[in-house]
Amino acid sequence: MKRAFIVLYILTNFFAVTRAQLADSTIEKLMTKRVISCADIYYNVLTLVPELYNEGKTDTLNAILDYTHRNCDIYTATVAYLLLYSIETHTFSESITNNCKYYYPGSNLDSQAGKAYYEKNIIGFLNAYIIGAEKSRNGTQYQGDNFQYPVISKDYINFIEKMALSLSKRNDLGPVERFIVELYAHPDFSKFADLKTRQYNGTLLQKAYKVNAGDGGVEYTVFAGRWQPFGKLSILGNHPVVGGFIGSRENKTALGITFSASFNKSPVMYDVKKNGSVFATDRFVQYYIGYDFSQALYSLKKTEFTVNTGIGYDGINALTKNDKHGSRTIGSFNWNLGVGLKVFLKHREKDEGAHHSYIGLQAKYNLVNYSNSGGTDLTGQSACLVLTFGGFQVNRAIHYETLRQAVRFRCWG
Repeated sequence: MKRAFIVLYILTNFFAVTRAQLADSTIEKLMTKRVISCADIYYNVLTLVPELYNEGKTDTLNAILDYTHRNCDIYTATVAYLLLYSIETHTFSESITNNCKYYYPGSNLDSQAGKAYYEKNIIGFLNAYIIGAEKSRNGTQYQGDNFQYPVISKDYINFIEKMALSLSKRNDLGPVERFIVELYAHPDFSKFADLKTRQYNGTLLQKAYKVNAGDGGVEYTVFAGRWQPFGKLSILGNHPVVGGFIGSRENKTALGITFSASFNKSPVMYDVKKNGSVFATDRFVQYYIGYDFSQALYSLKKTEFTVNTGIGYDGINALTKNDKHGSRTIGSFNWNLGVGLKVFLKHREKDEGAHHSYIGLQAKYNLVNYSNSGGTDLTGQSACLVLTFGGFQVNRAIHYETLRQAVRFRCWG
């Protein structure tokens, strides 16, 4: 009796599971209506582009891309193919049109708008591709906000790299064509620094890079050198000076706080009045704290020449507090002007931006007026010549693609 019950229980469950499976299969067959989402379109594009290209069916491939761009956003993946295909067919120009969605689905880009779109987005597209290629090498699969594609993104990247490697063997490529081909063949952020060289002058690619390479960042500098007085102030002698700067970097402009200090005793005694009495001292500690501005007149891959100015407080601490008197600092408003030269040591390009380190020289002339009433006349100006070491970090544009269902994701990012 017990065995019969067990057999009956097993058979009942088997038929229930079978019935559920049959029901699911039947229901799925009834659901024939489909709405093709941009996620589905993108997934298929990543599969079809390599297949159709390798089969030589470029007309069909281009029709699929036109359909994609009429109904969805233009993607990093499709931009990679479009650029390389235009170079392959000798039709390359610094423009992205191809019926891509611009303001709304179905809109087309004319030649002028296509150039503007290219200039605004090309660095972001290239940057996003490099991010994807790096993740592919590290074994990380692509993942959007609400969906993910497995290894297929790696296959697509391999296809693009193979296509670019083939094109890199040509000797008739222009500078921009060569840059694009080399970047897709060997994705690396360090290649962006090449866009500062003269061979790209006048190109939209260089113009786009300069804009994106200057998007807000931070600059910092430490320096050491010599403080030198002029006029009657020169009795205090030359002194070593050290200091630093930290501030914001926007395009070729830096704004921030500078602090410096000079030290060592004065070579001669000088008089300072405190609380109605005059004291002789050889103490010398000069310091400056101010808000400084720097503008690069030109910036190349290896060098940058700047003009600098700043305003702040300048003081000479001549007396320290003791039993006879209190401390005494001779203060002055400081307005300074100068020039600087930076020699870049290294450009490190990462997905979030670029970091540039440098050494350099900076000369600054300080317009000051130390008021030492009742003491030694210290009228005169001063100058600083310093060796600098620093760097700056700037953000880079990253292209964000929008799905029609308001799903936002960074392609391969």
